[in-house]
This record gives sequence, C-alpha cells and structure tokens, in this order.
Amino acid sequence: MNILIVGAGTVGTYLAEALLGEGHSLVVLDSDAKRVAEVADQLDVQAICGTATDHGLLERNGIRESDVALAMTNIDEVNLVCALTCKRLGAKRTVARVRDPVYLHSPIIPYRALFEVDILISPEMETAVEIAKFLETPDVVALETFAHGRVQMRQVDLTKPCDALGKPLAKAGLPEGVLVAAITRESEVSIPTGEDRLHLDDSVTLIGHPDALAKTEPLLGLTTPEAKSIVIFGGGEVAYNLARLLEDRPSEVILMERDSERSRELSQLLPRATVIHGDGTKIDVLREERIGAADVFVAATGSDEDNIMATQLAIEMGVKQSIVLVHRPDYASVIQRMGFDHVLSPRVVTSKHLMTHLRERDIRALPVLGAGAEILELRPGPQAKIVGAKLRDVDLPKGSLICAIIHDGEMRVAHGADIVEAGDTVIAIALKRASKDLRSKFR
Repeated sequence: MNILIVGAGTVGTYLAEALLGEGHSLVVLDSDAKRVAEVADQLDVQAICGTATDHGLLERNGIRESDVALAMTNIDEVNLVCALTCKRLGAKRTVARVRDPVYLHSPIIPYRALFEVDILISPEMETAVEIAKFLETPDVVALETFAHGRVQMRQVDLTKPCDALGKPLAKAGLPEGVLVAAITRESEVSIPTGEDRLHLDDSVTLIGHPDALAKTEPLLGLTTPEAKSIVIFGGGEVAYNLARLLEDRPSEVILMERDSERSRELSQLLPRATVIHGDGTKIDVLREERIGAADVFVAATGSDEDNIMATQLAIEMGVKQSIVLVHRPDYASVIQRMGFDHVLSPRVVTSKHLMTHLRERDIRALPVLGAGAEILELRPGPQAKIVGAKLRDVDLPKGSLICAIIHDGEMRVAHGADIVEAGDTVIAIALKRASKDLRSKFR
C-alpha cells in the first residue's frame, strides 16, 4: 500500500518502522526540519518538511494515490483537518490521532463523520484500555479478542505447580472450548500436539471461549484475585482515562498527582476516585499514603524515569502487582528485565491497534510474545483452498494450527473433522516461517 504518515514523533516513527517491515511504500511529513532529516537518515521513506494541512504540498506528494493517510501529530485539531483534507484530495482511508476524549465520545457532535475520518484513535485511551485488561485478569501476560469478542487469546506464565503439568495435553483436563495454541519455553515457540506436555515456567498461549478460558486459569495454578485497591501515579490522559474505565468496578482507586491545580481538576472529574496531591517518587509520600498495602501500582506519568523510580519504591514497600508506562523506545528492553509485571508503551499499543485495520481486509494478525509466531484472524473466500475440505485433509504448513472456527455466529474449537466454509471466521496460529503459506490457503 501507499501510505502517508503526517507527524514524525514517537508514535508516527514507530508506525513507519512497522509498516516498512511489511513492505509498504511510505511518505512521512513533519513540520520540524530536524526531525524530518532524522527520519530520512533512519528509515527508507520519502521524508518531507511541511505543514500537515497544506493541500498543495499533499497533492504534489501523491495524496491522490494514497491508500491510507495517518494524521499522527500531537495536535488534535491539526490531525482532524489534515484527515479531512487528505480524504477530499483522494486518500482512500484516513486515520486521525486525538487526545481529547470529546472527539471520541461527544454525544452532540459526531466528529469522526464531520471530518470524514475512517478511524479515530487515541493512544492514551488505547493504553488505558490495555492496562484495564491486565487489571481484570491479573495472571494474564497478554489478552486479545477476536471475532467481535467470541474468541479470546490469553497468554499466561506457569509459575506455580498444578495438576496439568507433565501430562499430555489431550489428558490434561482442560475445559471444552479451550486449546493450547502455543508453548514458549526458553524463548523458543512451538505449536503443540495432544502429546506435548506443559512444564513449570512455560509461557502458554490459550485460545477459546472467554468463559471456558476463565475456568482454565485455576487449573493452571492462576488464582490471583481481581485487585481491590489500585494506585495510579500520574494525572495525564492515560491516568485519567484509566480511572474513568475503573469507575464502575468495586476496586478502590487512588490517583496520585503532584500538580496541585491538576489534582483539584481531577477530583472534580473523578468523584468516585480518591485523588491525592503528592509525588509518587518520594518515599515519605508513599509511606504516608500507605501505598505498599495496595494490590496494584500503575505508573502512568509522562516521565519514564519517574515511572521506573516510583514503581521500584512501591514494590519495595509491598505492592503486589506493578504496571509501568514507557514512552522512550530505547528504554523498553531494559525495563522489561527489571522484574515489573507489565510494561506498556503507548506507541506500541497504538501501532498494534492500527495494524489490525491496515492489513489485508480478510486478515488480522497479532504477534505472540514477540517470539516468532502470530495469531491470525482469517476469512476465506469462496475459492480458497481450505474451503470444503476436512481440516485433517488440508495440507497445512508445518508450524501452523487452526484453533477455532466461527460459523453463523457460533464459536467452536477446531478438530480434524471440521470443515471450513466460505464466510466463516477462522482463528489460527503460525510460526512466522509458516504464516505466509497458511494465509495462501485462505485466498
């Protein structure tokens, strides 16, 4: 695809890297000449310095031939006008990044329709939603839904002894409607058969019906209860959106913000949360507020250094679970090794969300633990090779597995006697080396 990215900040640049990796042709536009030069040096893209809403500049640089225009600057209004300009000039699809929740959920003005935007995305809201997932399922390393929520993928670490360990998967006693789709052991991903066995310290990818997956977790030694008390350090958009998402849950939510004016504002916006004016990097403040007694500590400020420091202090004081927000790309790999339970980056969350929309219309793919495998949501056409044959008779590439089939709105875990029909939705997993061949079966 021909893709225009307007805005070469951390989110725009990360998206450019991800899209280049899939072979797309990119034009990156930014008003900062220094940033444009850096992008031109780092990436194989056409980098242009100019204004996001300059229709003449957009026309001269091929907007009419663009399949997608991504308006990803730091200013909501610029992104909305840029998206409208690109759509009127011929871009097939437009995406606009927004921070202010009013653009996403206004009950009065339909901003997405008004500015002819195909996708409105808020990195701050998407990150808050991702954090909320971890709070709902505290033992889960990663959680994704497919087929409009009918199928769920959960990745879990087996850190406690349980009855399922050491037994062939076919005899492990897992509930109907659940499949062990992948096992990661010592950084190696494998697609298991019924004869494979789970070991302590494995990372396991489970796919199935959400209710069946909830019943599976206790069988795998995953018994952490949902958090009763959650401390959020930070008063920015991620922290605010997260507190809003938690309003209807029974958990006690404490939000800590060091700016006094912002604290007062948040206390009015979040009547169900306890808003504290204090600095989460100060150990005296954490002690005074008895932060160590909390079930979860979420560090969601705009400073990576402050997030790391505050979380480390909270862990030393006794917090049971930690979630850390990371903004700088070069910090992520280091922070992952520091023992925090979950490390999230708004740029990665946003990129993952957008990539599901920008791929081929009949394919959605998500990486599994970043270790060489993908979960695929596939919809076969009437002439696809996989249609009409029993799965056991289909020559699937080695390193791939059909996990679930959604037919007429009903989900079932796939078995060898099942037949895929045109119009079905299929959830599969494939090692990267097998992904391309598996996709070809659905064309």
